Amino acid sequence: MKTLKIFLPLLIAGVLLLGCSQEKGNDPAFIPPSVENNQTVDVDKIHLFQLEEPKSGDTIATIETTQGAFEVVLYPQRAPKAVENFTTHVTEGYYNGLKIFQVVRNNRIQTGDPNNDGTGGDSIWGGPFEDEFGYDLWHFTGAVCMVSTGADSNRSQFYVVCSGELPQKTIRQMEEAKYPQKVIDAYKEKGGAPWHDSKTTVFGQVVSGMDVVQKICNLPQTENVPQEDVIVTNITLRTVE
Repeated sequence: MKTLKIFLPLLIAGVLLLGCSQEKGNDPAFIPPSVENNQTVDVDKIHLFQLEEPKSGDTIATIETTQGAFEVVLYPQRAPKAVENFTTHVTEGYYNGLKIFQVVRNNRIQTGDPNNDGTGGDSIWGGPFEDEFGYDLWHFTGAVCMVSTGADSNRSQFYVVCSGELPQKTIRQMEEAKYPQKVIDAYKEKGGAPWHDSKTTVFGQVVSGMDVVQKICNLPQTENVPQEDVIVTNITLRTVE
């Protein structure tokens, strides 16, 4: 059994806050995965679901927008509350007609706010719900994640990671933070936003239509707001047979 001790050095000062439509540019830093100091992790038991194709019984969400559609596989076995919140909102049509109100190039696209500006939205329980972190889901490119403004502040907003290849500096920071090697290798392969790790809950992964996500991410924008409205027109759910 391979084990790894994970430590929590604060690599770069700074706090990641999502949900702010005035945020500019990429988040400049990341904090290592949130675990207790000196905790031993069984590396062999880390299962990177996001590197696998959807299998029979998985739930797929098709997110249709005015720029095209993309499909997302959901992970209720690792983020049950986030998936329940999302799928219930989908079934009730909560997201239909909302804007993708924020795009941050090489970082994310964000939606799920009835106010269309990052200030609103609620969970199906009428208040925020807790974060769901672990070692099986990471902020790889295409990850679908809850928006957070602090610990256990999840409501209805979500975002999709559209980051590209990671710079060597970020890879070195992950190595210094003692990320599991298989996770570093996956970030090298897929790209992503490790500065979100331990900050926001991952509950899905884009499995088709990533070109649509990247197109939206690269639309002309002013202060991270698309210059033309991008609307979520419909979201449907299906089960893989």
